[in-house]
Amino acid sequence: MSEGQTVLSVRKACLFYIVSRLRLLDEADDPAIQQIVMANKEEIKILLKSPQSMGKTHG
Repeated sequence: MSEGQTVLSVRKACLFYIVSRLRLLDEADDPAIQQIVMANKEEIKILLKSPQSMGKTHG
């Protein structure tokens, strides 16, 4: 960790599990409740909505 930030690399197949487990999409007003926040939340939301991230294939 440097300057209060770190990078967590996650495979797309595990993305939903990690985001859910760490409650990264939850909004909390109290920083003591939510101590981890995502810098790229909108990008992650798009990936979670894509059919490929849910294990579905086209066809």
